Amino acid sequence: MIKVKDIVYENGASWVLRSGKESCYFVMVNGVSLAKSDSAYPLDEDGLSIAKARCDWLAKREAERQPTKKVVLLDDRHVIIDAPGRYIARNGRVVEIFRIDDPKKSTFNCKGLRLRKGLNGKVERKYDIWHPSGARLAISESPWDVITKEKS
Repeated sequence: MIKVKDIVYENGASWVLRSGKESCYFVMVNGVSLAKSDSAYPLDEDGLSIAKARCDWLAKREAERQPTKKVVLLDDRHVIIDAPGRYIARNGRVVEIFRIDDPKKSTFNCKGLRLRKGLNGKVERKYDIWHPSGARLAISESPWDVITKEKS
């Protein structure tokens, strides 16, 4: 059985275990439900030093694999929808904004229509709302996000 006192070093999801039975240091890596042994080193100063270096290398490699995404709040984005008019969405279609309400009353205060040609060739209009930054959804991108004003 592993005891806390047998864990001699830890860095992120990897750690060094001193094993008395096998007379060695194990570098362990946490998995979904259990930890697995990555490598083993002699139970001496050199072995511990190498085990710590391996543990640090594994932690650094894992950190580099994980892309860091910077979260930008809606209200910190620059304003695209600044007045009623026609705008271009991410999907290349036209959005027609007809009203911008007070931002203190609503976060998604730009009211308008999504315009697209239907199968019958007629222009379909669907009511929708946007944030002044052009975002249609709060937590993900949408094909209907406004990206620029339509050139007249």
